[in-house]
Amino acid sequence: MRLLLVILSLASGQALAIPTSEPMGPRIEFEKHSNDFGDAFRGQTLAHDFKFTNAGKSPLMIVGTHSGCGCTAVEIDQNKKYSPGETGTIRVKFDTSDFSGKITKIVTVMTNEKVTPMRTLSIRADLQEEFIVSPPLADFGPIKPEDAPKKQIKMVAAEGKTFRVQKVRFNQTKLEVTHQEVGNNVEMTIGLLPGIAPGPLSETIYVRNNSKNLKEVTIFVTGTVLGNIQPSTNRLSFGSIDKQSPARVALDLKSKKEFKILGVETTLFLNGSALPKVADFVSLDFSEKTAVDQKIYVGLKNSSDQAGVVHGEMKLKTDDPNQKEISVEIRGFFE
Repeated sequence: MRLLLVILSLASGQALAIPTSEPMGPRIEFEKHSNDFGDAFRGQTLAHDFKFTNAGKSPLMIVGTHSGCGCTAVEIDQNKKYSPGETGTIRVKFDTSDFSGKITKIVTVMTNEKVTPMRTLSIRADLQEEFIVSPPLADFGPIKPEDAPKKQIKMVAAEGKTFRVQKVRFNQTKLEVTHQEVGNNVEMTIGLLPGIAPGPLSETIYVRNNSKNLKEVTIFVTGTVLGNIQPSTNRLSFGSIDKQSPARVALDLKSKKEFKILGVETTLFLNGSALPKVADFVSLDFSEKTAVDQKIYVGLKNSSDQAGVVHGEMKLKTDDPNQKEISVEIRGFFE
């Protein structure tokens, strides 16, 4: 029998019947909604299985999952329909390599429930470090193509420990990296080579070391090499998009001289898997006339049966001989 909440309307004197639940539909129930890993070392991969039961009256489906940075959530039996009373598992893994201190991560589980289609799970950990990288990244900011700036990074060992570099990997066409031992610690010098093509700079240095848990630490190198054409942003953020309301954002391109957009190449991923027909999801509206400043409207449409994180890259082709390509990141979430 369907549960009803009866409200007496003071104005009309009539009773209103409002449904408070959908007992005939699917309903997910977790054994527990959180897990505390306690103390752990940065670099460890932590994992926990959240078990659930279909406590409803019709088949339950996990439509999708969404988790915070460093965290992954996967349904063990993907695309399965769970009959009433049947159990399943969401496995959550947390790569602690890029985190330290007390950390809480939230995982969203999306189902075919009508009343409460989204449920949240949480994991916690207190991460200890064997060494600290300071600063954690090398940010060069705006850079002229002819510049060759340098940044200093220190790797400081925890009390009673010694940090040593075993091997360093990096892009030798753009970076120059050296290091020296100073007591129990290491000092690294990162330099940019001249002549890097205009656009966002995003490189990674991989430092193999003697740590027991974080055996390879990553140092991100960021900046923007200035060219004739400057985009208003290097990342287009569309937010959350439902199927009825496509999102649209503007990208401004300012130049020192007239230029023309010749074409565009776009790659798009949903939950890490490439979307084959990008034209079904991304639209562009821009003038093909040669101009100093141009405005491009980029649209992102939720045309997928899946929910989850959307990311990708849009490459605008131009007739500028020194800046033939402008790369812009795409970010969003399909409901």
